Amino acid sequence: MSRKHIVLQGESLSEISLRYGFADWKQVYNHADNAGLRHLRPDPNVLFPGDEVAIPALQQKERPVETGATRRFTVKAPPRVLRLKLLDEQGQPLAGAPYELIMQGQSPMGGIVPGNGILELSIPLIGREGQFTVGDRTFVLKLGHRNPLRDSPDGGLSGARVRLENLGYAVPGPKDTLDAAMRVALATFQADHGLEVNGELSAETLDKLHEAHGS
Repeated sequence: MSRKHIVLQGESLSEISLRYGFADWKQVYNHADNAGLRHLRPDPNVLFPGDEVAIPALQQKERPVETGATRRFTVKAPPRVLRLKLLDEQGQPLAGAPYELIMQGQSPMGGIVPGNGILELSIPLIGREGQFTVGDRTFVLKLGHRNPLRDSPDGGLSGARVRLENLGYAVPGPKDTLDAAMRVALATFQADHGLEVNGELSAETLDKLHEAHGS
């Protein structure tokens, strides 16, 4: 019999699953009791605070072991991948720029941004923040804080704001309020992408935000 976990801000499915003893988040997400969650959140990487995740019972496995012998068991967990698309002010890839990622408790990872500007880095299953430096600019990455654009109590406002900010549109102020700053950012985004400029979070704007951001 499964039990319920209520998602908090910043939690990821991989983190939740590991907390309950599942090294692979797919065992939790694909469980029959999470059919409603899969319908609501087809992208398992984007949860909203308050979402319910059904945690199935752990299945015990038995292995024969000789008395007095020492045996080592290794649990293989799928990697957690951080994907970043790095563009300059003109929308061109930051090809050739040096980068460094520092996650808490881990050795720094670094290298050179490839020609397409896209990085895919394996990161720990646990951890909600990282410091990322590319060229002469440093950013704090908040992992798991990207809310859905649809089927959310705030009408997608918090999800739209974080995507706008990731795309370079500054949105100061409350994250779930359609205030003047949010309307200006939306109107600028709409103008840049050939949409009707009204500062509203229309269906067309949500679709374009999802397309431009990549999720």
